[in-house]
Amino acid sequence: MSRLRGTYYLLKHALLTVPGDVAETGLFQGGSGILMALMLHSWDFCGHRRYWGFDSFRGLPRAVAADMAGSATVGAAGQMAVARDVVEANFKAAGVNMSSGLVTLIPGWFNETLPGAAVRHIAFLRLDGDMFTSTRDALVNLYDKVVPGGLVYVDDYGSFNGCKMAVDIFRKQRGITQPLHWIRELAYPVEAVWWRKPLREHPLRGGGGGGGGSGGCSSSGGMDD
Repeated sequence: MSRLRGTYYLLKHALLTVPGDVAETGLFQGGSGILMALMLHSWDFCGHRRYWGFDSFRGLPRAVAADMAGSATVGAAGQMAVARDVVEANFKAAGVNMSSGLVTLIPGWFNETLPGAAVRHIAFLRLDGDMFTSTRDALVNLYDKVVPGGLVYVDDYGSFNGCKMAVDIFRKQRGITQPLHWIRELAYPVEAVWWRKPLREHPLRGGGGGGGGSGGCSSSGGMDD
């Protein structure tokens, strides 16, 4: 419950302070995605923001060496697989209008779907891929689309070996020094983490996802081109 509550408050803050859409990698049964879609319906006063959900719908990918380096969870291929039609049914049962254009679900492995993903500006990026490659591919392909001041949330940082390593390597390579804020669960001292993308980045750290500032009423989730 702590992670879901954290998702709620972080997304609410992002919606009130920065423009852009919501992107989530790793949906499982759709619980957090449903929460965020319903929040967009209630809090996106201009009606331009969208929720983008990426999932293989075939479970976790194969573990690599980085997933096995540590004493936390490794994860196994196919674990936590939930079919796309089941996830869509869960969204509909919760009252999300799947034909309104608010929600887009993209099936496939992240290394295939994320490089050409149509989402352009992200206010809140929620990663829940668990494994090293899933987390790395999400950060490599979507972090630069997070707007300055936007929020990055990583689930399972404290419980999956590969997830933590992917985040730590990416932050070091990109020179990201913003502190990691912890979200605790009973089983782990640190389960999820989040950080805010700086309003200005050093030129050597890569580009941003567009201008910052408060959310406005324009296209592309409140972002002007």
